[in-house]
Parts: sequence; C-alpha cells; structure tokens
Amino acid sequence: MRVTLQDIAQATGLSASTVSRALRGYHDIAEETRNKVLEASARLGYTFPPGRGAAWRGTEGLGRERGRGRGRGTAPLEHHKLSQLLVFSSNSHQLVVTHDRVLSGVRDFVSEIGAGLSLLDLDHELPGHMLEMMKAQYLGALFIMPLIAHPLIAQCRSHGIPVAVANRSAAMMAPQPVDIAVCADERKVADLIVSHLIDKGHKAIAFVASYPENCMMKTRALMLKTALTEAGLPVRDDWFLFGTDAHKKNVPQIFRTAEPPTALVCASDIIALRCIKSLSEAGFSVPDDVSVIGVHDIPIATIINPALTTVHIPLRQIGYETAKQLFHWKPGDQNCRIDVVYQPHLVERDSVRPLTT
Repeated sequence: MRVTLQDIAQATGLSASTVSRALRGYHDIAEETRNKVLEASARLGYTFPPGRGAAWRGTEGLGRERGRGRGRGTAPLEHHKLSQLLVFSSNSHQLVVTHDRVLSGVRDFVSEIGAGLSLLDLDHELPGHMLEMMKAQYLGALFIMPLIAHPLIAQCRSHGIPVAVANRSAAMMAPQPVDIAVCADERKVADLIVSHLIDKGHKAIAFVASYPENCMMKTRALMLKTALTEAGLPVRDDWFLFGTDAHKKNVPQIFRTAEPPTALVCASDIIALRCIKSLSEAGFSVPDDVSVIGVHDIPIATIINPALTTVHIPLRQIGYETAKQLFHWKPGDQNCRIDVVYQPHLVERDSVRPLTT
C-alpha cells in the first residue's frame, strides 16, 4: 500500500501541509522538524508520486529557488554574468536522506550569494539547443551523487558547461571526465571501519550494499576488501552481498551458517537500518549476535535502537563546497580539474560490541 503524506503526518504528529513543505525544502520549516519528517519518510518508505519530485520542481520538471543575501568573503554576484545553478539528481522522485543533505548544502551556498537554483531529474533528455541556452544562463551543472557516469555529463561538457559531481570522486566517473569532484576519502572510510572492528575483536567481517551498478557501492566494496587484505583478515566473496533485497534475503542467511561473520559493514546508514530490522525479524539481536556499522551518519542514526556506529561523511559541507567551486570556476580550460577531498571520522555508538577472547 502506498505511503501518503497523511501517513507521515500521523507518524510525526504534524499537519500534512507541514510535511509537504518539509519534503519540498521550504525555508520556513525548522531543521528539527525537517529531520523528523525525513526520518519518518525514510522509515515508512515514502516516494514522491510520478511526475512530482522534490523541492523546486516546476510544471515542466524545471523549477527555481531564488537565493537570499550574500555570503561573507564571496565574490559579489554582480561580478558574474550568470546567476543560476543547474542541479541534477538521480533520486528526486524518491526521497533519499543523503541526497537531501547534499542538496541542503547546495541551497546554503546559492542562498548566500543570491543566486538561483534549478533542479532536474537525470532522466531528462536535453536537446542541443537547450544546452546552448543553459550555457548562456547557468553557472554550471552540478550532479548530486550520480550512480554512474551519466551521458548528460558528457553532453554538458561538450557544450562548454562546467560539470561538478558532489559526493563522487573523478575516478568514479571514469572514463568520463568532470571539471570538479568533491567527496570524502573513501579509502579512509574503509580504514576507519576495519580498524574499529579489529579493535573490538572482530576478524570475520561481511559487507552489504544495495544497487550493484552504483559506483559508490562498488568503490566502498573495493576499499573494504583492500583494507581487510592489508590488515591480514579474510576476504570472502560470499560475504560481499549486493542487491536491493540483500538485507532481507541474504543477510540473515549468512548469519545462520556454521561459522558466520561477527560484524556486518553496510554501505550506507539506510542499508544498516534495513539490515537491523531484517536481522531482528530473523531472530538476531544487534549488537549481541551481530555487530553492524554504517556510513554517512544521518540524523536517525542517533535515535534508533541500538544507536548506529557509523562513519561521518560531511554531506552538507560537500554540497556547499561543490556549489562554491562551480561558482568560482574559470571557464576555458577543460583539461583542468579540481578535486576536493574531505576526511571522514568514525562515530562510535552502540551497534558494535567488543568480542570476548
């Protein structure tokens, strides 16, 4: 049965109109209220109705949000010919907390400088004349967490529109070049996870991710395998699970084997929440039977039971920095690339327990 705004309103104790405004990014919604709505939406599995996306969608799928004010130390907007930022998201039909936090950072920057923001789905087909028009109107194209090197990236660059990717490295987009890449150090993410689990006595470690075609999921799996190998721990392919239903079908199965892993690394906090639920339904207790660790440190990670141990990725800061780099981009050199890499840190909570020797 489809989850509605009224379902979220009932779960949060808010009005349906407040829920709608929170989901669509209105500035008059308090951050605490917005996070409450996001948590309930993710938990209940709310998706936007077909043809209606997240904030700023217009009647033809293209919307605009005007910025308010100027940022300190930022070049005045009037020094720039262009005043709009074009943002592409792969998940504007379905609410994803991580995308929303990156987008919030983008909104923060355009609001500071007094620019406008337009949001499009990645499934849009843009003819050449429209790209030429965008070149004349937009600062550049910002892609939020693309799953793959999307063809629109090549189309934008071929028309001289600078391209930035948020929470993705340039290597993840290869062989398609980009102009700006802002992300966290994914090797450090894996090292933090493995080091923490080893400190807690764990040597048998599994991994689960959702979409196998997602470049970030592939990268996190590869980095974890490398970190495990360098730590002298076993890497078992049958413990590296991929699939949208892996948390339901595969995760409980591997913990029913004669020699199961003791810890489960999840490619995101959302996947970790799903795994904890599936493990509980299968009769396993977290962390008594299985230790679980996630990535991102989304707000709900602090309020679930048990509170989730995770690696903090500064998603909002990444979104802000990506928009900032596009704003200051100097056109003309397509061989130049800017890479900004943030250092993650581990947040220890209750979902990982030390093993007794």
